[in-house]
Amino acid sequence: MGSMAAVDKPHVVCSPYPVQGHINPMFKLAKLLHHRGFHITFVNTEYNHQRLLKSRGPSSVDGLLDFQFKNIPGGLPPSDADVTQDIPSLCESTSKNCSLPFCNLIHKLNDTSTSNVPLVSCIISDGVMTFTLNAAEEFGIPLVFFWTPSACGSLAYMQYRHLIRREMGSIAAGGNPHAVCIPYPAQGHINPMFKLAKLLHHRGFHITFVNTEYNHQRLLKSRGPSSLDGLPDFQFKTIPDGLPPSDADATQDIPSLCESTSKNCSLPFRNLIHKLNDTSTSNVPPVSCIISDGVMTFTLNAAEEFGIPLVFFWTPSACGCLAYMHYRHLIGRGLLPLKADASWLTNGYMETATDCIPGMKNIRLKDLPSFIRTTDLDDIMLNFVMEEAERTSKASAVILNTFDALEQDILDALSAMLPRVYSIGPLQLLVNQIQNDRLKSMASNLWKEQPECIDWLNLKQPNSVVTMLGDVLIELDEMFSSGQRLGQYEPELRIFVELILISLMDLILPYLG
Repeated sequence: MGSMAAVDKPHVVCSPYPVQGHINPMFKLAKLLHHRGFHITFVNTEYNHQRLLKSRGPSSVDGLLDFQFKNIPGGLPPSDADVTQDIPSLCESTSKNCSLPFCNLIHKLNDTSTSNVPLVSCIISDGVMTFTLNAAEEFGIPLVFFWTPSACGSLAYMQYRHLIRREMGSIAAGGNPHAVCIPYPAQGHINPMFKLAKLLHHRGFHITFVNTEYNHQRLLKSRGPSSLDGLPDFQFKTIPDGLPPSDADATQDIPSLCESTSKNCSLPFRNLIHKLNDTSTSNVPPVSCIISDGVMTFTLNAAEEFGIPLVFFWTPSACGCLAYMHYRHLIGRGLLPLKADASWLTNGYMETATDCIPGMKNIRLKDLPSFIRTTDLDDIMLNFVMEEAERTSKASAVILNTFDALEQDILDALSAMLPRVYSIGPLQLLVNQIQNDRLKSMASNLWKEQPECIDWLNLKQPNSVVTMLGDVLIELDEMFSSGQRLGQYEPELRIFVELILISLMDLILPYLG
């Protein structure tokens, strides 16, 4: 709108923090923008406006037709002094008192009945003048923060609260940092999170491992009544998942579980963090860090409320994580959702390659995680993984169970999108090195273990058995097909595959009615 107003120019309002070291770089930026055709309104405080008149002369802030100076009160008592104001007082005053005057100024600039300048197109505000957010939101104007210190200084400021929390955690309970680990409540997510928790415990962390109440009961059934007693510095806690109570010993309906955790788990989790940090009732260190499954982003609310660093642990491959982050791009390109007539099953459409995912050049639709295989744009799972993935950047860091040599291009692409990305796998290889019998005895299997298959495998020659991995709830048909092809070559292997598939059917049939 601003570029279409009285003068065909975009109009930028520049608002520096009112001290010399911030005004100078903002003024240089304003000059550069003016040189590129922008109308400029440069906003000083009334105090600094008077200082400029004293130092530069009465006509020094007359400006140009398209480069004007405006001022707002700084909120401190009036003064004729020609010195830098007290910085702590100035910081407190600008944050408390400058929002309304700045909003009024934007309103005045945009009042076409009295103003002869273009409508404001953009606000460029000093990074420590965040009261400008109120005006940007009120008037629907894009806001850019200009951090005048070095990039490393800006980054350091963003970590101050984390440093405070880390120090608080390290000085409590003998100096042990305290990590709260919360996996998505399904076996394939619980296992890697549990391995990570063991590794952190081995390195001196106090661990609180958070299961849903439903899975807590399943673990007690499969592992025994004392299986979750834990250790003095490795405890288990629970929160409700929001679904109706059930005594079933089976994986819950995944779409319903996803919808429920995202809607219902935030408050119980925040209450748990509050309880852990309540020194009057808790005998554990204050929580130093939350490690949350990448699809449990409701944990961001607790991290923000309590000022605790949050790390997302994406348990799929790095390429799976990157793919989720680009599902919306695929929709934007018209590649999703799939055609309702199911023609995509037979016409080769799934062979379509796309170049919109960095690090995965020309990947085919058939190679992407299967949540794209829907004809419904409102599909619960499609939208769930999209929304969860898009919130990943809000975490302090992201960790993945992979290693650089395996997915280097993917990790490079993720590193360009996210604040910090760490490859920490393969976790099992690291866990195998832990020499702690009590820790080794702790397990996370939701089903009672059946070691007969391991006994059978131990009798076979190295490299003589093929293991099939996959989501048994989604890819059963493909696994049957693979089993038939494998079985035609080796009778003994065919028997083993058939045993596996029979076991899988025992798990799947309850869902098929």
